[in-house]
Amino acid sequence: MSPVPDRFDYLIPTEEQLESINHIRKQFKTVRASLENCPASREKSLALTSLEEGLEWATKAVILN
Repeated sequence: MSPVPDRFDYLIPTEEQLESINHIRKQFKTVRASLENCPASREKSLALTSLEEGLEWATKAVILN
């Protein structure tokens, strides 16, 4: 078992991790596209920001675990 990487290091994903990240990114883009049907509003902006944050955490989860 390899050691858990330090959260504050620059982490380079492996090819396998990149495939996983790209799959996740495509799923998030699908959700983003569906949000385009929402009228321009603070709520839509918050939804997009939360989606962006979710992608960041999902990417980090793949790399750290």
